[in-house]
Amino acid sequence: MANEDLFRTYRERRDPAALRALLESYQGTVYNLTYQVLRHRQDAEDASQQVFLKLLDHLDKVADDEHLRRWVCRVCFHTALDFKRGEGRRMAHEERSARPTDPAGNPATETALDVLHEHMARLDDPSRCLLSDHYYGGRPLAELADRMGCSTVAVWKKLEKARDALRKSMTLAGFGAFATGLESTLGAIETVSAPAGLLTPAVLAKVGTVAALGPGAATALTGGIVVKLNAMAVGSIVALLGTLLLVGVVRHRNVPEARTPERPPLAASPSPSTVGSPAASLPATAGPSASGAISVPRPSAADARKSRVKTSLERVLAALRTRDADKIRATLEALRGELAQAPVPDARNAALLYRKAFDKINWKEADWGRWVNIIDHDPLLPQDRAGIKASLSSNQEALALLHQAAALPGCDFGLDYSKGAALEMPHLTKLMESSKLLAIEALVADDADLPSVAKVSGRLAEAVADEPVLISQLVRDVCQMTASQARERSLQSAMSESDLRDM
Repeated sequence: MANEDLFRTYRERRDPAALRALLESYQGTVYNLTYQVLRHRQDAEDASQQVFLKLLDHLDKVADDEHLRRWVCRVCFHTALDFKRGEGRRMAHEERSARPTDPAGNPATETALDVLHEHMARLDDPSRCLLSDHYYGGRPLAELADRMGCSTVAVWKKLEKARDALRKSMTLAGFGAFATGLESTLGAIETVSAPAGLLTPAVLAKVGTVAALGPGAATALTGGIVVKLNAMAVGSIVALLGTLLLVGVVRHRNVPEARTPERPPLAASPSPSTVGSPAASLPATAGPSASGAISVPRPSAADARKSRVKTSLERVLAALRTRDADKIRATLEALRGELAQAPVPDARNAALLYRKAFDKINWKEADWGRWVNIIDHDPLLPQDRAGIKASLSSNQEALALLHQAAALPGCDFGLDYSKGAALEMPHLTKLMESSKLLAIEALVADDADLPSVAKVSGRLAEAVADEPVLISQLVRDVCQMTASQARERSLQSAMSESDLRDM
């Protein structure tokens, strides 16, 4: 089945088998491109896994198979180049220096290929994808013409234009000698096949998660818990609730009890149940009372609520295993009551400022895509830095509101969980968009301002920390990852292009 048919099938069915088939159709392309850059089988396999994981994160943003092919091509080059530049790659290269190298070449050829790959990564998506298909993938003009719906002459002209753009990029960077021999270098590339079993268990596990949580699946929100209804077995529902139990409740761990002493404590000592807890060090609460009895500190309201929610979740899980509809309904209603949140006063509610910021974000679509690509993979060039600052200047009001919101202690977007499957959560998309805006701000922030931007990004991710909805916690993780990527890329941008070439 062709890639476009597999992509369409996955979009229609949203099941793990269709998604796995789609990934398997791309494993030859992914491995071949990463291998051409890295020239080592194990490195190419490792880089391929990174590409597949990124693809699974990005898949729901892809409009069609043509967009997906171009995206995969771009990410393969950037992922492999990042891998090659990394400290781990340099150490691995030193360790393998005594081993026989893979076939393909003398140092001069390797240098020419290194320059070629660097500048392939800088091309626009259509040019890069076309050159990759023809020279790296070995696809003939007739096949490309059939897919593109044009003549072979038209394809050749497009290839010629793409080669000219690549040659110009290399020449402007000071690699005129390599640009002169570009066609020979491209013509010498030999396509390699992917090894069997390229998709690792980690990738396959994520395939199941992405397919289950895709936007095409019907969902019911009961008490704020997302439960998939597209032919899921009760066991799968139990697993999802178990995940929520681990992510939403157990992450707020209670301090473990200390071991019971071998001999009874003195009257003035804290009881075993309080040893190791913060309250144990406070004489006003952990010491003896006027009557001589040991006063044990009472748990906070927040800790008590977490304990009740955990107990309610366990009862829901037990009811689901019995398949008794009445028990399930009763335990879910009890859980709904425990999950009800106290309202946050407007003066302390960051959600009000976040909503104002959402309405103020102003980006040109072309700029937005370019800056987000820099966060993900693309190098930050001097001209990009100037463009980012110009774009940020038109978003100063939105940024100011995001920074103000980060200073408020509470956040409640006022979700009505009683709506069940009809619950609307538009703030999640806006939060991810705002997270990218802050990440772009971090790319050009001064060293003195970077900690402040990082703090605001972290607070933004925590805006949905108390929402008892699985998708909210996934969005929270995405925002945290975006902030982390931006901090890393902003630090990398301090390195000059010559430094990167020498790595």
